[in-house]
Amino acid sequence: HGLDADTARGSEPAPKRAGTGPVGPTTIQRLQAAAPDQRQDLLESLVRHEVAVVLGYANDDGIPVDRGFFELGLDSLMSVDLKRRLEAAVGQSLPSTLTFNYPNVLALAGGLSALLFAAPAVDTVPAPASVVVPPTTPARDTDHLSDDELEAELLARLEKLRLQ
Repeated sequence: HGLDADTARGSEPAPKRAGTGPVGPTTIQRLQAAAPDQRQDLLESLVRHEVAVVLGYANDDGIPVDRGFFELGLDSLMSVDLKRRLEAAVGQSLPSTLTFNYPNVLALAGGLSALLFAAPAVDTVPAPASVVVPPTTPARDTDHLSDDELEAELLARLEKLRLQ
């Protein structure tokens, strides 16, 4: 019936592996405990894993660190999902423009490092020229928008680009 032996007997289930929940250290705790030069590798691993999950890959082996997310098939809804998954992993709010500002694994890992640890972003690989799309509408001043409004604006723009 989907119950493991411990649950069926009414006892507590076995503790989760370290790092997978409340039993082990959180992602941010592991990052804070890591040496600065190890953080980039940990962040790259985190980003690759979350991108693989969002894209439905069986593992993160197929996620190249320097290829654009949208080139890999990430769409606007997946972008929001990735942002939310990363927020849950690091325990803090992240910008709605995360995947646009940091369009591949290397860039996003470096950007997260800068956001989380106020350190300059590690050298990043720019997005391929084919990913850069000129705006089809004049740029709006978005400083006054809430995160939800900004997210809606970005989703609308992505939808327009997808339909072109």
